[in-house]
Amino acid sequence: MGDDAIGIISTCWYSAQLDNPENKKFVEGMKPRLQGRSPAFYAAATYTNGAVLEAALKKVDGRIEDKNALEAAVAGRATRYQLAAAR
Repeated sequence: MGDDAIGIISTCWYSAQLDNPENKKFVEGMKPRLQGRSPAFYAAATYTNGAVLEAALKKVDGRIEDKNALEAAVAGRATRYQLAAAR
């Protein structure tokens, strides 16, 4: 957005400027795919959803047929992911 965005107040839940290691890694990994631009909240949401699903699948050893265990793994603290949350 450049200088046009200076002073804008947003209620968006994601910013590429979040200062945590997970977000920094995500932003640097996405910039080449976005021709140097920072990722926006749609990219962050998709990435975060994938990370939570991956963690849940690891927790149930890939047993997707055990729907109760998979649901519990998705809801559990072990799958919490910090990309889009300021610490």
